[in-house]
Formats: sequence, C-alpha cells, structure tokens
Amino acid sequence: MAGTAPPPKRSRRIVAREQQRASATRRQQAPSGVTDEEDPVLATAAPAVQLGAVPNRATCTLLSELGVPVATGRLEKERRKVGNRWIDKDMVAVELCSVLEPSVSYPYHDRYPLASKRSTAMHLDDMVGTTVAWSLDSLTIE
Repeated sequence: MAGTAPPPKRSRRIVAREQQRASATRRQQAPSGVTDEEDPVLATAAPAVQLGAVPNRATCTLLSELGVPVATGRLEKERRKVGNRWIDKDMVAVELCSVLEPSVSYPYHDRYPLASKRSTAMHLDDMVGTTVAWSLDSLTIE
C-alpha cells in the first residue's frame, strides 16, 4: 500500500451536485411504483432544511462545517441579497443573534463579503446583529 496515492480531495458542493444529478436520473429511470420511502438512495437526496414549511424569522442554529453549533440567529426568508450579492439557492439569509463558539471565522466571507468590512477573516462575534448568508446544509431550525 506504500506505493498507492491517497484519493483526491473533492469539494462538498461538487459531491452534492453529483449526488443530486444521480438521484434525479434514478427517479426518472425508476418504475412508477418505487417511492423515496422504498428506495433509501432516493430518500437521502432530500435537502437538509425545507424552507417552505418554516415561518419567516424562525429561530435557527448555525453549524460549522463539522456540524458543531457556532451561533444562533433568525431566518430571513424574504431577503434575497447580502451586501451587494444575490444569495444562491443553497444558501439563506440569517440575522445573527448570539455566538456560541467565540472566535469562529465567517466561512462564507469570500463568497458573500460584507460591504462595510474589508478584512480577510471575519469572526462571528464581531458580526452579531448583522445579516449573513449561511448554507442550508449547515442550518437547523428550532
């Protein structure tokens, strides 16, 4: 095993997109009698949070990429922009209320920079009260 190279690292977004495409083709090719409950592969393709059933300004917990709760906030479903950038479909606007883990950096600063802040790394405890974009996969609704 010493001569084999380690497997290449892959982006979570690319892996998720490939899984979505694969599940969509499985749904198209599956017989009409097969449902998501019967096929576990189809059932796992659902997004983590369904925003349609969640009320606006609902309390939520923001998770790090490792699944650790780092902050609490309020969902802003009607908000479509953060700073000057449109929010993607896999993200949602959240108003930060409190920080659970001090000195955690805002992970989406490169993708959604805040207009008034020009530093490269922003800590969440400096951003309490502001609206940020957060991934739907790293969000739990209370």
